[in-house]
Amino acid sequence: MTANQPDSKWPTEKLRLSEQLLLTLIKYRLNLDYLLLSIMFKIGCRTVSKIFSYWTNLMYDKLSIIDFWSLRAKSESLYTVILDCTEIPIEKPISAEEQQITWSSYKNCNTFKGLIGIDEAGTVIFVSKLFGGAATDNTIVKNSGILELLSAGDFILADRGFEATDALSEKGIILNKPPKKKGLQMSETEVATTRLVASRRINVERIIGQAKNSRILSQKVDHSMFKHMDTIFYVIFALVNIKASICKPVKVDCWCK
Repeated sequence: MTANQPDSKWPTEKLRLSEQLLLTLIKYRLNLDYLLLSIMFKIGCRTVSKIFSYWTNLMYDKLSIIDFWSLRAKSESLYTVILDCTEIPIEKPISAEEQQITWSSYKNCNTFKGLIGIDEAGTVIFVSKLFGGAATDNTIVKNSGILELLSAGDFILADRGFEATDALSEKGIILNKPPKKKGLQMSETEVATTRLVASRRINVERIIGQAKNSRILSQKVDHSMFKHMDTIFYVIFALVNIKASICKPVKVDCWCK
């Protein structure tokens, strides 16, 4: 038996290991239904489901071992992390309680919502579990595990719509985001903050865009996939790190030292 030839511990012996991984990645990228994948790979729908679940969990187990946070780009003159939340549309849950928990007033539909953190080099260094779309940014920050990675005095960047000041300030963490001023003169520090966040915001949007090129994150999630989404969400953002960095470090003025 070759390294690419499955044995009884794998979901099926009908496909080589490389074919099983390919099937899983196709599901991520194109979000084809199990029936179409079963026709493409000439196996049963239940086997497709077993392969997808097995390889998704396997990739999560391997990728979650990597401590991306400790590998982040570090500089005394740069922020610790830039944070942003992103939402994934889902089918309307069956129960009224789940409908309420997942209803996003921002997206005007039911969603899952997760927190993403990147460093100055554009590496994804934090991925939270998924929350219901009704969860506030403060709630997500408090329950995501990000606070355990941060220390008092750390500088965090975020867009002006990111409302987690309370959760961060309780631990002495400084949230820098553009001020909510319309038609008013901004100070030099506020101008610097706005420019920096704008430049970094573009990179966050690119990273989230890369992840959502996987249609399983951009198309409405079927009920049958709900149980897999925490794992899928993490795996896809971790896989973004395999690609070449899309950002360049930006020097920050002394206002954030």
